[in-house]
Amino acid sequence: MFFNILRDVGKYRFISAYSDSTGTRSNNFFNAADKLTNIEFLIKVVPRRSVGVGKGETAFLSIVEYIRKLDRRPFISLHEFLSDEENYYLIFEPPRNMSLRKYISNLSKSYIQSTSSLAKENQDGNTGQNNCEDEGQCESSQNKKGVIEKVEIIVNQIIDCLHYLEKSRFPVLFTPDSIFVDEETGKITQIYLNHLNSPFTFNSIENITNFMPPEFIVNRSSKLGQATLNSWMLGIFIYFLITVKLPFDSDSIESIQKNIMNEQPDLSFISDYSAESLKLISKLLMKNAITRMPLSVASGHSFYIGINQKVSLRAAEAINISNITKNQQISLRGLNRSLNSMKSLELSKNNSQHLVSPGSRVRLIPKKQFVSVSRQLSFKNSVRT
Repeated sequence: MFFNILRDVGKYRFISAYSDSTGTRSNNFFNAADKLTNIEFLIKVVPRRSVGVGKGETAFLSIVEYIRKLDRRPFISLHEFLSDEENYYLIFEPPRNMSLRKYISNLSKSYIQSTSSLAKENQDGNTGQNNCEDEGQCESSQNKKGVIEKVEIIVNQIIDCLHYLEKSRFPVLFTPDSIFVDEETGKITQIYLNHLNSPFTFNSIENITNFMPPEFIVNRSSKLGQATLNSWMLGIFIYFLITVKLPFDSDSIESIQKNIMNEQPDLSFISDYSAESLKLISKLLMKNAITRMPLSVASGHSFYIGINQKVSLRAAEAINISNITKNQQISLRGLNRSLNSMKSLELSKNNSQHLVSPGSRVRLIPKKQFVSVSRQLSFKNSVRT
């Protein structure tokens, strides 16, 4: 209905209402184009009545200025800001790739197909590419490695982006539907921010609520700031990348809020993953913001997810391996020939409390390094990555 009464604004022509990857219309976002060049844009329409006057308008214009000054990709800054008697219009470049939600769903399917092909290879004792029984198995091994590398890139970028937001004056968050990923490279190319204390949101309210920690549900102007929000977001993203779903999702905003306030994330069905990874999720999703694991600690957390054919999203293995750093205590679960049992391996205990500073990079350890070890060897005190 709102779209039907919109007029052209300046040089922009409205085309259609924008829908996110779930098919949900995203809070008054519209596909549009320059009337002269036909270059496409995305326009957020904010009714003046929803902003108010006085302090409300001042706060909203401050957020607009914040969006305009975003100076780091993949965050999308404001292209142009217009207004008339009825509305404000925020013009952005449009999404150019698939959403993270769709990308991870596709990645999951690819990983599952590659893993099923590799199961026989490992049962037969073929641990290297040169030992593949046929070309198909070698191709599956390469595909699986490519999946892990792509997820590693995503995890690193999410952590870096969260660090960048720590100094934000306004509580902001992003979701799998406001992140867009290059399908070929696996790199995040665009992130549209949701602002919790203004009418400016990219995703639906239900989607945003899924990423809000308890303190922000109680008070959206929580004085604890962006830091505790970032830790919570990282926990939600790790859970999402493992399960391809959100831990507190439900059919209404009220139900989502109730789950966040009263329920613990369901980790019981993630039996194929290491205790360390599940513990990390629990610490990042603690209800008490004061005791919640800080982002700086989580960034350097060392843990590993074992692989099993029953895993919902085997690509999430990369998240866990990716946080392994040198001189940290590393608990590893190896692979046996059937890929169904796990064996704990402990590496260097020196400097086990070392933390990774913001901006530190994490790296994956290729799966092939663990295959033969899981059968007959035990690691000593270090692993070369």
